[in-house]
Amino acid sequence: MTSNIKGQVRKTDAYLDFFKYLKKWTTFVELIQELVDENMIVDDDRHWEAVRKLLKKQFKVTENTNLSMLWKMDIDQYDEAIKDIGEQSK
Repeated sequence: MTSNIKGQVRKTDAYLDFFKYLKKWTTFVELIQELVDENMIVDDDRHWEAVRKLLKKQFKVTENTNLSMLWKMDIDQYDEAIKDIGEQSK
């Protein structure tokens, strides 16, 4: 009986939404780790320009840039491309 209840819980909207959010957050944190790497900062700003072009957004990265700005841009939707840009910067 317990396994039947567990199966039913896993099909609920709350459960599915929670795991969707958790996956988005996990991906977001991985991408932030790529983006804050010191190799992303170069004089000609080419790596961040590639990110802006990918996201089709204009923004400036400063010491005041916050995570909520990047979260609202849904950077998790560009997971592989942002990781590629991060790798190219190294």
